Order: sequence, then C-alpha cells, then structure tokens
Amino acid sequence: MRKSPVLENDGRITSCLARCAPLFQPLFQPLFQPLFQPLFQPWLADIDLLHEKSLAPPLL
Repeated sequence: MRKSPVLENDGRITSCLARCAPLFQPLFQPLFQPLFQPLFQPWLADIDLLHEKSLAPPLL
C-alpha cells in the first residue's frame, strides 16, 4: 500500500517549520509582545499584589 503524497508533504512541511521556527522567532517576538503584554499586564500586576500581601505580616 502506497503512502499518500499529502501525508508525505505534511511531514516535510512540519519538519521545515520545526527547522525554521527558531529563525522566525526573533522576528515575530517584537511584533507579538506589544500585542499580548497589555492583555497579561493586569493579571501580572494582580499576582504581584497578591504576592506582596502574602509576604506582608498578618495584621492582628
């Protein structure tokens, strides 16, 4: 039974992507960081606040 050419091509494409990903990462990082940072910033700030509160001595 022969392999379908589509599956063979998929394998080639994914291995090509795996090889190229490290090359493209530095290009895309500066683009996506400004987009996602504003989304995550509020959560990160909340986590920081919670962390500070947990470090603060309990008020009795």
